[in-house]
Amino acid sequence: GVSIGGDTGPHGPASLTGWPVIGDDVTIALDSIILGPVTIGDGAVVGVRSLVVKDVPARSVVAGSPARVVRKLDEPAPISPN
Repeated sequence: GVSIGGDTGPHGPASLTGWPVIGDDVTIALDSIILGPVTIGDGAVVGVRSLVVKDVPARSVVAGSPARVVRKLDEPAPISPN
């Protein structure tokens, strides 16, 4: 249930400038939508039901609508107080 869409623009189907570019080892969760000329960096994770309309840095976790970076995978996970 993932939607990926773009726009061919005035140059027709041969133009790829309006389409998303998805890097290697990217995880895209259920019901997410990726629209337009965005780049999702290598190793990124797109959370459930996220709307991606801006570039996603490599090795980042994004979530929400619109999606925003919630964590970098190279950093330790935050510890929540119990």
